[in-house]
Amino acid sequence: DIQNKYFLMYNEAKVNRTKEDIVEERRWRRWADDVLVHTLSPNVYRSPSEALAAFQWFDQAGNWLNLFSTWERYLVIYVGAMVMFLIGKRLKKRHGIKDNVRESLYDECNHWM
Repeated sequence: DIQNKYFLMYNEAKVNRTKEDIVEERRWRRWADDVLVHTLSPNVYRSPSEALAAFQWFDQAGNWLNLFSTWERYLVIYVGAMVMFLIGKRLKKRHGIKDNVRESLYDECNHWM
């Protein structure tokens, strides 16, 4: 693991922040990596249809039609959606996320607020 992963690199710049403020920001950065990020995938890929919709959007937004052959696009869209749906379920179980994953996401966002 990288020791200064959550540090802000100011180089030679003057910073008008207190040490406590910087430590607090590092704490929230760690929380986002350790807690919040694990609630996102189960929310985006809650059901096979939502996972498929997300990958279809990736296809459009990423202009995959012009980047990949038809069979590659369909492979990534359909297999990717199924894999991410399964990963979302696994993350839900591993991190103790509530059955209603939206509730867990809202709880974590409220914790941040």
